[in-house]
Amino acid sequence: MSHEGCVFVDLVCHAPLLWLMEIPGKGYRRIALIGMPASGKTSVGLALSVISRLPFVDLDKFIEKEAGMSVSDIFNKEGEQGFRLRETKALGSIASMASVILATGGGSVESSVNRAVLKRRFHCVWLKAEMETLLGRTETEYCNLARPLLAGDKRARLMLLAERRLSLYKDCSDLVADTESKSPEEIAGEIYDSIR
Repeated sequence: MSHEGCVFVDLVCHAPLLWLMEIPGKGYRRIALIGMPASGKTSVGLALSVISRLPFVDLDKFIEKEAGMSVSDIFNKEGEQGFRLRETKALGSIASMASVILATGGGSVESSVNRAVLKRRFHCVWLKAEMETLLGRTETEYCNLARPLLAGDKRARLMLLAERRLSLYKDCSDLVADTESKSPEEIAGEIYDSIR
């Protein structure tokens, strides 16, 4: 199976020549960041990739590349069910990589198949943030375009998503990282110290 995404700039992958390298110590080589939308999975994942010198893949970007269209367009054309089918296929492909820092989509954990893959193939880090923090981070034009499930009343949508997902994040997580009042680099440093 090809993992070309690991060297494509548009997939925001880092250190392609070092992607077989293990983190010293415990040797976790596949790390998945899970959590609510706007919890910092992508920004922390990029920072953790730099520290660990392992490649970074954003699951949504991976799906977009495979589909040849944006997440929003996938939702518009195929609905959430179509997107989730693509998400499961993409997660399975990434899970076969030898080493990766993966920023999952916030809803990846809602699929029992995805949860099984995450638990079996990844060391999962749950990025936690308070609701007000998440709301503040979603108040951008980019967020409105990139997060179709947050269209409309963001507070109500986030509360609904939290009700469905928080217990699933807890079930999947091997490590919980508090993201309040910390930079992505600080959070990544704490995660790296915990897993190496």
